[in-house]
Amino acid sequence: MKKSYFVITILLAVSLTFSGVVGFSAQEPKQGGTLNVAISYGDPSTLDPHLSSSITSNQVIEQIFDGLIAIEPGTLEIKPEVAKNWIASADGKTYWFKLRKGVKFHNGTELTASDFKYSAERIGDPDFASPEIDLIVLMKGAREYMDGEAEEISGITVIDKYTLKIELTEFSPAFLYGLCTLDIVPKEVAEEKGEDFTNNPIGSGPFKFEKWRRGSEIQLSAFEDYYAGRPYLDKLNFKVMIEPGARQAAFDSKGVDFMIADGPMYEKYKKMPKSKVKLLTCAEFFTRNMIFNLDHEPLSNKKVRQAINYAIDSKAIIDNVLRGKAIPAVGWLPSSSPAFNEDLKGYPYDPEKAKQLMKEAGYEDGVTITVMARKGGGGAWGTRAVEAAMPYLKEIGVKVNMQVRESGTANTKAGQGDFKAYMYSQGGYVSPFRYLNTYFHSETERIAGNYWNYSNPEVDKLLDKAQQTTDYNERMEILGEVDAIITEDAPSWFYNYNKAVAVVQPWVHGLKANPRDNAYHDYDKVWIEK
Repeated sequence: MKKSYFVITILLAVSLTFSGVVGFSAQEPKQGGTLNVAISYGDPSTLDPHLSSSITSNQVIEQIFDGLIAIEPGTLEIKPEVAKNWIASADGKTYWFKLRKGVKFHNGTELTASDFKYSAERIGDPDFASPEIDLIVLMKGAREYMDGEAEEISGITVIDKYTLKIELTEFSPAFLYGLCTLDIVPKEVAEEKGEDFTNNPIGSGPFKFEKWRRGSEIQLSAFEDYYAGRPYLDKLNFKVMIEPGARQAAFDSKGVDFMIADGPMYEKYKKMPKSKVKLLTCAEFFTRNMIFNLDHEPLSNKKVRQAINYAIDSKAIIDNVLRGKAIPAVGWLPSSSPAFNEDLKGYPYDPEKAKQLMKEAGYEDGVTITVMARKGGGGAWGTRAVEAAMPYLKEIGVKVNMQVRESGTANTKAGQGDFKAYMYSQGGYVSPFRYLNTYFHSETERIAGNYWNYSNPEVDKLLDKAQQTTDYNERMEILGEVDAIITEDAPSWFYNYNKAVAVVQPWVHGLKANPRDNAYHDYDKVWIEK
C-alpha cells in the first residue's frame, strides 16, 4: 500500500476525539447505583441490533452492543469504539480499520475482525430480512451478496484478526455516519440462538442483558470486562412508560431518574431550580415544515411561498401552542447540524412584507390552498400546527382548507404528488449531506423524499460537488451554501426544529444533550451522587 493513497480519517469524518462525555459536574465520579430510564415511545420490538430501526429498541441496544466507530452524543463527532483507529484512501473509497486487542463479548469470547464481517453479511442476508441494509449497500459486492449471486461481501476483507479493509463502490459523505450504527454480534452465539437472539442478546457493549419483562422493564448490568473500563453504574433499567402522567409521577416520586419531556412537562420543570431537576435541551434533527407542491399554482410562485413564511409568527405559535418546546426554523438544517449556516436569518414575522409579496405575485385579492395534515404532532407538525397558522395566513388573503389524513394515506399521497401542501416532520439524519440530498436533489424521486418535486440546478451542482468532496470542512461550507439557496427558494413554510428535552434527577451526572435523538446516551459515563 502506498502512502499517497491515505488521508487521515478526520478529513472524511467529523473529527477524531478521544475525550469522554462532558458531565453536569466536575466532581469525582462515584461507582455504584442503579439508573432508571423511562422509555416513552412504547415497548421495544426487538433487542437484535440487525432487526431494529426504531429509537425505542435502539436506545437499549446501544448499551448492549458496540460497533467499529460511534457518534459522540453531545458533539456528534465520530469517535473510535471497537476500532482504535482507521485510515482512508485519498478518494474516500477504501478504509482500513485497526481493532483493539482483547475486546470481549459478554460471554467472554474475543471480538475479532471476522465478527464484523459476519455482522455485515448477516444484515445483507436476504433470508434474514434486516431493515438495516442501507448500512452495507455501498460496500463492494454487497448487492451481489444480497441477490444471492455471491457467498460473501467481497468489499469486506479480514486482513488479520485485528485488521479490516472495507472497499466502497463510490465515495459517500454519509458512509461513516451509517457505519457508526452497525453493531457487531458474536457469530457463534447469533447462529446458535437464531430467532431467540433477540430475547437473549450478547454484545460487547458496556452493559449486559439480564431480564426483559415485555411491556414493563428491561434490566441491564455493568459489564466488568468492558474494553473502555467498567461503567460507573451497577445497573441500568429501562422502564416502559407510555403515558406522560405516569412518567411524571414516577419522576416526581424519584422512581425514575431520566425521561423525555413533552410540552407540559417542559413548562413545569423549566421553572424549577437546578437543585431540584436538570434539563438537557438541544435542537434535534427534525425539521417541522409545511411542504409546498411546486407543481401547482399558486405555490409554484416563489413570492407566494416567501409571503407565507413572512406571514406566520412561528415563535408565537411555539410559545403559545408548544409551550416553548421547539426552536424557530431559519432554514432546512437544524441549528445543531455541523453544516448549519450561521448567516441564515430565515423569515422573521413581517405581515406587511408578506402582503407586498402577494401583490407582486398577482394574488392581491387572495387565494385558497388545501393543506393536508396528519392527526397528532402535538402542534409541532400536525393538525394543530395548521390551525395555528390559519389566522396569520388569513391576514394576507390566504384561505386554508385543511385535509386530515391518516399517516399511511398522507405519506402515500405525498409520495405520489397528490397534494397541494402537506404539514409534516422530516429529518433524522446526522449526516448533513444526507439531510439535504434526500429531500432536495432533483434526481431524488418524490416517493424517496423529494415530496416538493424541488429542482434547482445550482443546488444539484453543489450537492454533487459535496458528494465528491473528501475534505470535511470544505464539504460543510458547500452544504451551508445549499441550505441558504433552499431557504431563499422557500419550498416550505419553515416552522420549527424539535427542541428535545430530557428531564434528569439532580444526583445524576455525566449526561449531555444529543441532537441525534435525546433518547440516545452513553450511560457508561454516567454516575450517581447518592
